[in-house]
Amino acid sequence: MRSLWYILFAALGLSACTSKDVSKSYISRPSFDSTVYVPLALIDSILRLDVAVANGSDSTVTFYISPAEYDFASYASLINSIIDSADTDKEKADKLLAFLYKYTDHSKSAMHERLPHDPLRLVNSFQSGLCDDRNTALSKLFMLAGMPSRVWHLGGHVVCEVYYDEDWHMYDADWGTSFNLNDVPQSVAYIGKHIDIIKLDKKHCALIREWIAPRVLKRVYGTTENNHVNEWFGQVELNYVNRLTLNPGDALTVHSERQIGTHVLRRMLDKYAVIDTRRRANLMRVINAKGNSYIYSEHSPYAIAQVEVKDTASNSGTMAVYYSCDSATWVFKGMIGGGSKNVTFVPIDENGEALVFNYYLKFIAETSNANSAKFVLDNSILFSEKVLANGSGFKVVPLHGNGKLSLQVEATQQ
Repeated sequence: MRSLWYILFAALGLSACTSKDVSKSYISRPSFDSTVYVPLALIDSILRLDVAVANGSDSTVTFYISPAEYDFASYASLINSIIDSADTDKEKADKLLAFLYKYTDHSKSAMHERLPHDPLRLVNSFQSGLCDDRNTALSKLFMLAGMPSRVWHLGGHVVCEVYYDEDWHMYDADWGTSFNLNDVPQSVAYIGKHIDIIKLDKKHCALIREWIAPRVLKRVYGTTENNHVNEWFGQVELNYVNRLTLNPGDALTVHSERQIGTHVLRRMLDKYAVIDTRRRANLMRVINAKGNSYIYSEHSPYAIAQVEVKDTASNSGTMAVYYSCDSATWVFKGMIGGGSKNVTFVPIDENGEALVFNYYLKFIAETSNANSAKFVLDNSILFSEKVLANGSGFKVVPLHGNGKLSLQVEATQQ
């Protein structure tokens, strides 16, 4: 019976969505070396989005991509684009909470334990995280803005506090809220003793979750024996650099497509449920492996989930492919060239955890005619679609290099 209702609601939602007119818009910039803005204001109506940034010139280009309304170039530029120097500490905290809540989703992060706690990595690449990811990242934003902050473990939930006006104030980036008394966010300790202050209005949830969520949260806050400040969550180095260098022939492609029928029922139950989206992003490289032993290094601002080394028709010799996360320890991954299959693998870091931002490949010639070969390197990456489709559009900002970029954008809207 439950599945029947789901099918009925999904069908109704699909019918309602697909009955509207669908239009496509295109933006093409074949050659540019200064900032390009792409307006994508109608975020809720974008059904499919394809973006390609390529280097068709003969020189390298280093650039970054950022939402038009904020600047993801660095931690400092991010903070300065969210808050104003004239803001009160409460206004700063409120703005930082609203920003992180908008640019992240609640979902299990496909990353190891601590890197999603970095706010710039989270919003620029991962996009999704659980309560510890989102609230530790928010705590880091508070500290980057010059305000003391700490992370609380509440048994089944994680929140953060920020210190201003001579007191601690709880903010929850997973729910996008604080629990206030006279418009002042209260501390975890106060909330634990006065759980009736926990209320979620209709902007946070709908239907079932509007009834369930406050009861769950009251139980979490009310079991004060499990509540404690946890310093482990904050133990992440803020060393992220949002820079991508494309060599001649390289390209970055991003594709996202919303699943129309399935998200309608979710939104009826929860206004902030994650809309089902098929996301695919790839960082394509052209590698010219020269000599009997050639080392290639990859440095990406986006987490790399899979690596595929593709052969080209011009290669007649055979090379062995080795992988390393630190250029010290090498692991054999396969043979390439001379009719061999493509080499595909999941990169891991020094702790054996999947997803990396930097790695090395070593190509060793196995035959005498393999000392000069050309390969295509396909990196499957995590790229946050919210960087592109966020209500304000995005910008591509070239920084240095003598080459020029090209940009192709195709958006399907209803």
